[in-house]
Parts: sequence; C-alpha cells; structure tokens
Amino acid sequence: MYAIITWAVWHEILTWTSMIVGWTYFAAWSLSFYPQLIENWRRKSVVGLSFDFLVLNVIGHTSYLVFNAVLFWDPYVKSLYHKKYPSKGNPVEINDVVFSIHAVILTTITIFQCMIYERGGQVISWTARILSMVIMLIISICIFFTLSDVLSWLGMMNTLGYVKLAISFFKYVPQAWLNYRRRMTIGWSIGQIILDLTGGILSFAQMFIDAINNNNWSSFEGGNIPKLGLAILSIVFDLIFITQHYILYSKNNEEYHEQQQAIANSNQNSSKKQSRVSRVEEEADYDYEQEKNSMLQYDSLRLTRETVINTQPHFNEELSE
Repeated sequence: MYAIITWAVWHEILTWTSMIVGWTYFAAWSLSFYPQLIENWRRKSVVGLSFDFLVLNVIGHTSYLVFNAVLFWDPYVKSLYHKKYPSKGNPVEINDVVFSIHAVILTTITIFQCMIYERGGQVISWTARILSMVIMLIISICIFFTLSDVLSWLGMMNTLGYVKLAISFFKYVPQAWLNYRRRMTIGWSIGQIILDLTGGILSFAQMFIDAINNNNWSSFEGGNIPKLGLAILSIVFDLIFITQHYILYSKNNEEYHEQQQAIANSNQNSSKKQSRVSRVEEEADYDYEQEKNSMLQYDSLRLTRETVINTQPHFNEELSE
C-alpha cells in the first residue's frame, strides 16, 4: 500500500513537472522569435539574416503544425498511433500545438519584414528554391498516396514530421554558412539562439520525464522522432552559433561596432560643424542687412539735407520780394 501511494504521488509530481517543463520550453522557443523581429525593426534592415533560413522555416513550421494538430485532436490518427505504439499517453502535448501555431505566425511576420526593410541585395538562393520545390513535391505525392489508401494517415503525418526535421537541418546550415562567409554575426540576434537552445534542452527533458512517468519509451524508439530530432538539432546547431558569436567572430563583431560608432560620431560632428557654419552665415547676413539699412538711412538723410539746403535760397528770395 505504501509503495502504491508513493508511486501515485511520484506520478503526480512527474505529471506536473512535465507540464511545467513543457510550457517553459514553449515560452523559450516562442520567445526566441522576438529578438530577431526586434533587431530587424530597430535596424530597419534584414541584412545578415538568411532568406533561405526563412523560406525553409515557414515550410517546416507549417508541416510541424499539421503534424501536431492532427496527432493531438484527430481521434482516428491517434488510434492508429496507439495501435502501432501502445502507450498510455499522447505523443503530442497542447504546448506542442500552441508553439507550432505561434511559430507559423511569427515566421510569416519576419518574412513580411524582409519585404519592407533594407535587404542589401540579399535574395533566396536557387538551392533553397529547388529544395523547397522538391519538399512540396514530396508532400504532394504523399497526400495523393494517402487519399488513394496507399499510405495511412499516420504515415502521412509522420512524413510531415520528417519534413520538419529535415528542414530544421537545412535551415540551420545557410545561417551558419552566412556567418562563416561574412566572418561575423552582425544583423542576426544571438538572443534568439540562447532561447532556442533553452527550448531544445527543455523539450528533450519533457520527453524524458514523460517516458519515465508513463514507463513508455516509444517516443525515443520512433514514436515521436520529429520532436526528439528537433530538440537534438536545436542543441547541436545552437552550440555552433554560440561558438561563432562569442569565440570565432567576437573580435570582428567588436571592430564592426567600433567602425559604425566612429561613422556615427563623424556624422554627428559634421552635423554640428555644419550647424555652426550655418549660424555664422546667418549672423553675417544679419550684420550685412543691418549695415545696408544703416547706409540707406544715411543716404536718405543726406539727400533730405541737400534738398533743404538747395531750396533755402529760393525761399529767402521769395520772402525778400
């Protein structure tokens, strides 16, 4: 009896811990979108942000949203999952679904920023375009096979999950390559990566806690490869990005900031100098106008005096007569 009560209490603790960790990972991964949005808005520029990253990101998050939503809400697909992977719990939590919805919205907003802010000549590479078309073709073929009963709906959802996993790999590579090619990470928010790393660690932790709590390790054995793979990929690539930012290219970042500060100071000094020159010119113009008015008044008085002097004899003659 004591063991049963102890396990019941332990089960409750793990359940609440999983929920807290899950929503914390949701918060970290969701907040990771905002530093880049703010950085773009502050600079009014998206130079340094990989467009390939964004295109692949929106396709991946949309695929992951469909995967999570269907596995969480559709009873038929859930029954197929439990038949293939017998377990007590659902492989998808509500925080997974909410995260996917939020991710699609924020990624779309970032793409809109790329349309209105300075791009610096950046475009979507042909590699990313071809890869995107290949991915969409694969999804279309899988949908056709599913509607033809060749592929099950669970298989279709797993395909979307694998698409998200593959895109997560390919989307990280362009940004890492862009940082390497520029030898700096300016224009790309490290805050996003810190939050992304936190979310990856917590996502993995939630899966581990759920596996212990339900005594079911199917998520680590193929039941939810997309979520497991996303957590691992996030951790690995985020550590690469952190190394680039704080170790490999930190000196270049500092030199760039110093150069920009020097340019800003130079522009400010030039503006002050121009302002002083303008004030001197205005004062000179004012003095000139004053002198000109004085000369005009002097000439006017002189002419009046000469006129009076010239007319005085004639006036005297008239009085004499």
